[in-house]
Amino acid sequence: MNLRNRIQQQVFRLNGLALNEFDISQPLGDPGLFGPDHVIWRVHGDFPSMLCGGISALMLQMLHPAALAEQDRYYDEAALIAEALGAEKVPKTVQAVEDYLQAMRPELICDERTLEVMQLLINAPAPSWQAKPAMRVMLKAGMGLLPDWAQQQIQQPISPLTQWRVDKEIAVIAGLLRWSIQRGAYSRAMQRMGR
Repeated sequence: MNLRNRIQQQVFRLNGLALNEFDISQPLGDPGLFGPDHVIWRVHGDFPSMLCGGISALMLQMLHPAALAEQDRYYDEAALIAEALGAEKVPKTVQAVEDYLQAMRPELICDERTLEVMQLLINAPAPSWQAKPAMRVMLKAGMGLLPDWAQQQIQQPISPLTQWRVDKEIAVIAGLLRWSIQRGAYSRAMQRMGR
């Protein structure tokens, strides 16, 4: 098995595609809730972006389970899912999310539970020894997406120099992952759409 396929298989083990438990290439022509022209498809279809954003969102949720995080069109599209699950007053723009987070700040706490979850994230097992350094960078990249006040609150501040280094490292990792993942969820869903 070549390098590209080995990397792809490790990613598939992380996201469940290796188990072949679901076939996202069927039914043909079905866009699902969102089609390929939606931002939510592009964000979730790009594994490095999805992982870093997901880590960042999880870190905010550690402080308060109701926290949300992403961009205007993405928020608007994702709000459909949140509302379908029963959420009310879901923020649908960057400004609405910023306002929401500012309003929630007095309720956000960093306690033993929060620090325990942070340690679980930091010490999460990698699927292989080769993936461990990339996972560390993804974690730092997720931390770097947090607002400064949240980084301080979870006791994981990212200095400008560290952020610069992480940005460079994540660019290399993201490029390698994008090159490696040929048959990921996004490409399978695009195939289902005939694109």
